[in-house]
Amino acid sequence: MKKVILLSFVLALFVCSIAWAYRVNLAAVDEIKVELISADASKVRVELFVPEIQVEDKLVEGETYQMLTIPGGGWLTEVGSPQIPLFCRFVALPPFSGVRIEVVEQEMETLSGTFLVHPFQTPPQRTDNPQPEPFQLNQEIYSQDQAFPGSLVEAGEISILRDLRLAPIKFFPVQYNPRSGEVTVYKRLVVDIYFEGTGENPQLNPRNVLTRSFVNTYERFVLNFDEVQGGKDLVDGSVLIITYDSFNAQVQPLAESKSRRGLSTHLVNLSTVGSTNTHIYNYIYDAYHTWPDPPEYVILVGDIGQIPTNNGLTCITDHKYVTVDGSDYFADIHIGRISVQTQSEAAHVVAKTLNYRNSPYMGQTDWFMRGMTISGSDYVDDYNALICGRYMVDYAGFTYFDSLWASLGNDTPSQISTRLNQGRSWIAYFGHGWATGWSPSGFDNGDINALNNGEKLPAIFSVACNNAEFDYYSDCFAERWIKVGEVGNEKGAVIICAAT
Repeated sequence: MKKVILLSFVLALFVCSIAWAYRVNLAAVDEIKVELISADASKVRVELFVPEIQVEDKLVEGETYQMLTIPGGGWLTEVGSPQIPLFCRFVALPPFSGVRIEVVEQEMETLSGTFLVHPFQTPPQRTDNPQPEPFQLNQEIYSQDQAFPGSLVEAGEISILRDLRLAPIKFFPVQYNPRSGEVTVYKRLVVDIYFEGTGENPQLNPRNVLTRSFVNTYERFVLNFDEVQGGKDLVDGSVLIITYDSFNAQVQPLAESKSRRGLSTHLVNLSTVGSTNTHIYNYIYDAYHTWPDPPEYVILVGDIGQIPTNNGLTCITDHKYVTVDGSDYFADIHIGRISVQTQSEAAHVVAKTLNYRNSPYMGQTDWFMRGMTISGSDYVDDYNALICGRYMVDYAGFTYFDSLWASLGNDTPSQISTRLNQGRSWIAYFGHGWATGWSPSGFDNGDINALNNGEKLPAIFSVACNNAEFDYYSDCFAERWIKVGEVGNEKGAVIICAAT
């Protein structure tokens, strides 16, 4: 438990370093929330509660600004404009309708004093030597004698997330008059959201079922989900495995395993699908819209030389393959890639995956509830790692969590390897990265090769650049984690989520 205590101590240091000027209590709730009052086919009525507003003074270039925060909320992020708190949730819409919003009840409180609300600034770039951006303040907005942002509630762009067509509803319970310096907080709002007219991004093939793996997301973020789910069956979609032809025999055990678990599984050779990324997208799109069991998961088996990918703005991406419903960028299907080049690699990674699922290492079991965060040199890295570690301890049931941070000087390859070899089931990294490693710790492919963690295989979430750059000329960092080891002498990781 020492690491948990250390994590709590570091959290206390962070919290104590934030000197709130004061808090204004507004409602008897712990954090900002929106509750559903009523819902039917034509409208939704919701109620917003704001618990308190926190005010912190910040000195910039000789001027004292106020930072405004509502627990559980976010901020308006228009560079140079007042950094006003906001809160956002989704409402599920009929397949073709638009949205009209009406505020029907409101309770407000004007804060005492005169405020100069801090403007939102360009976030610091995650570079080794970040240069401070010049302080930006939109003089036009700060000279206005009217409330900013003006709207209390507004709808954003409509998206489709597999089963549901969604409109983001953005609440702006804090209104600021820059000329007078007056801040008004709407501590309670009752809002009607009408489904009217014709809206953007229609759902051309409405689904009358709910997909099991998406339901947790719907429950957490969609205000009228209880109304929407009434009468709809909860289903499992299918698993679509697209493999390079030469790996079919090696992938067969994976497909059979998923079938035995009751999942409808389709193992398809690339030659059947077509050899280009357009062929692959069209095949997945057609399966999603026409199969009786549309794919819920897509697994690509092959490196970039075997299974092509797509070009994003600055990198390659498989994500485009699963944006198959609507004009938005939400993934309608989960996708992953087993990036292997040979039959032996394919056989090993499949065996490694199935052994982890079917026969996890039980010689010791405490490692399942042990995790680790690793952070780089940017100031945001420690904070992100801290919040992640606290979440895993407080909500995911972990009993032990390491904090290996560049700022503490303990993020060395030897320290990371020692913990991994002891057994950690979950690892989160926040920092810089390159195609074959983490920076500034220097932990790279060579250190992965030297591990001896056996079957104590972690899941890794790496928030860093290029770690999954699978078009690299040799194995990238993510590929090495998965490929390393051999049957009977495993090491590395069982899965990794990383950026290309």
